[in-house]
Parts: sequence; structure tokens; C-alpha cells
Amino acid sequence: MRARLILLAILGMVAGCGPWIITPETQSPSAPPSEPAFADERAVLAARFDLDPRAFVPTPDGLVFVVEAGDELHLLLSRGGNTQELDVLARVERFEIADNASGGSSNPVACAAGPLEVRYYLFGQDTRQITRTMIGLEALGGEVIDGLWVMPILNDEIGPAQPWEIRDGLGIAPMESGTGAHFLADAAGGDGASTLCDAVH
Repeated sequence: MRARLILLAILGMVAGCGPWIITPETQSPSAPPSEPAFADERAVLAARFDLDPRAFVPTPDGLVFVVEAGDELHLLLSRGGNTQELDVLARVERFEIADNASGGSSNPVACAAGPLEVRYYLFGQDTRQITRTMIGLEALGGEVIDGLWVMPILNDEIGPAQPWEIRDGLGIAPMESGTGAHFLADAAGGDGASTLCDAVH
């Protein structure tokens, strides 16, 4: 009886500390490779395009980044192993912002099912150095580097009624919001060899 009381007392003390649950660490198959895996490739691309190394966002498909090309912005993907061959995921018009003004752009991109793991992106320009935080969808990136930003979205499918919101880096001030329909206007694929995905309009 005494042993039973001691056991009950111990169990009571443990229960007072809250549940102890040990779960094995798991890695999602869609998780991007670790940062060190991209270190050499990022350095080569940063030198080639004269970009800040932070501009390259690791995804399950490779490094994604945005460059200015004349009057356009290009969303590019380096799949790894060959930094000379890059995929142009999408192209959009670049706009001029007056020196004394502030503003930005946000362009949704949809990729056809099949060739890539990441099927949806947001990217654009911004004069403000405000990191974006996605609420409602699973996303990477969002940091504004030299006036450009990209946010890969890891959801396999986005339903037309799926709500989402982008807030500032502190998660406080809303910057943009919508539903999944924002990404679904035309997800059939790019225009031949020009782009791999569609910039949704």
C-alpha cells in the first residue's frame, strides 16, 4: 500500500509538469535543402548577376531569385549543378518609381503541375525594406533585397476560396490579402520556351 501511495505521488508530480511527449523529428519531402548545400551555387550566381547573396531563396526545386532585365522583372530558377542554365519562370513589366515616392508591386505566378515541386510564387518590387510574412499559406522568402522580393509558396494546391494575407515582418500591419483565386486565373503553363510558368493577370 505504501509503495502504491509513493507511485501515485510520483505520477501526480509528473502530471503537474504537463504532458511529456517525445516525437521523432521529421522532414517534409517538400522542405528546401539546407542553406550550406547552396553556398557555392549562391556565391557563383551572386557574382554573375551582381546581387546580394540573400536575394537567392532556397526551394525544393533550387534557388529562386528576381532580376531586372530592361523594362522587365524576371523570376529565375537555378536547379543546381549548372549555374549557366537557368529557367525563366515568369516575366512581368517593371515600373519606375520616383525617387521621392514609395511603392511596390506583387505579381502572382502559377506553374503547371508536373515539372516543379513549387507551383506558386509572388514576386515584385518594393521601395520599402519590409520583409513580408505570409498568413494562411506556407511560404518562404519575402525579404526585400535591393528593391526586389520573391515568395515561393509551398502548398501543392490552392483552392479558389483559400484565404491568405501578407503582413509586415512583425506580423502586425497587413500589406496584401486575397483568396486562392488570385493564383488560379491561368495555370496551364508558360508560353513555349519563353517561360516555364505563368504570371497571372
